[in-house]
Amino acid sequence: MIDLLRAFIAIADSGSMTEAARRLFKTQSAISQQIGRLEQLLGANLLIREQPIRLTDDGERLLGYARQMIDLEATIVSTFNEPEMIGDIRLGIPEDYSQVLLEPVLDGFAHRYPQIRLQIECDLTDTLLNRMGQGHLDIAVVKTRTGSHLPSGHLVEVSPLVWFGSDRVLATNREVPIVVSPHPCIYRDIAIQSLRQAGVAWRVVFSSYQTHNLIHAVRSGLGVGILPIQLVPSDLPILRDVRLPPLSDIQLTIAIPATPTSPQRAIVGLIREALRLKTPHG
Repeated sequence: MIDLLRAFIAIADSGSMTEAARRLFKTQSAISQQIGRLEQLLGANLLIREQPIRLTDDGERLLGYARQMIDLEATIVSTFNEPEMIGDIRLGIPEDYSQVLLEPVLDGFAHRYPQIRLQIECDLTDTLLNRMGQGHLDIAVVKTRTGSHLPSGHLVEVSPLVWFGSDRVLATNREVPIVVSPHPCIYRDIAIQSLRQAGVAWRVVFSSYQTHNLIHAVRSGLGVGILPIQLVPSDLPILRDVRLPPLSDIQLTIAIPATPTSPQRAIVGLIREALRLKTPHG
C-alpha cells in the first residue's frame, strides 16, 4: 500500500507519469500499474489522464491522507533505525507565509530533533530558489503559478488569490488603486495581468516587500490588496466588485533534496500540517 501511495503522490506532485517514474526509479509502465492497483483497491478513479495529469475529486481527497501515511512511515523508521542527528538545516519560506509557518514548524521540529538547529530565511520566491540553487538552503517553500513544476518540488497546496480591502476605496477612485510588493512578485504580476486583460485602469499607490506594511496600507484605505485567501486578515473583507477581474490561483511548492534526510522530511510534514490547519478567511 505504501508503495502505491508513493507512486500516487509522485504523479500528483509532478503532473506526469514519466516524471513520477524518473523520481521513483521505476518504469512508466510500473507506475501506471501501481496506480491501476490503487484505484482498484479503493474502488475510485483518482486521475484525469490528460497532460498535465490532474487529480479527480477522489484523488484530491486521498492526497492528504497519502502524505500523512508516507510521513508517518518515515517517522517510524527514523525513530527506531536512525542514530541521533546533529547539525543545521537551512529553511527558506516566503515572507508572507511566515506568520502561518514559523511557530508550528519551530515548535514541532524542536520537539522531535532537539540537537538539530534550524536556520530560517524569509524572502521572495526568486531569491529563495536562487539561494537553494547555490547550495545556501536545504529546503525552500516557494510560490508559483498553477501548472508550474520544479524539478525537486513537491506540491503542497493550491490557493486562490483574492482582492481585499474597502469598497469605498473603489467608489472614490477612477483607477483601481492597488497595494502590492515591488517587482518581482507573483501576486503583483497576476493582478496587473488580470487588470490589463480586463481593460481596467489601475495604478500602484503603495509598495512594500513586507506583508504587514501592505495590510496596514489596505486597512488605512490607501488601496486594495491581493493575497491568497487564507492569508487575508479576518477584519478585512474580500472584494467582489465588478471592476475587479478574477485572479488565477497560485500553488505552494516545497523544494527539497532528491534524497532528503528524516529531519528534512519531518519539516515537510510540519509545513503541510500547518497549512492544513490554517483557518480560511471568513
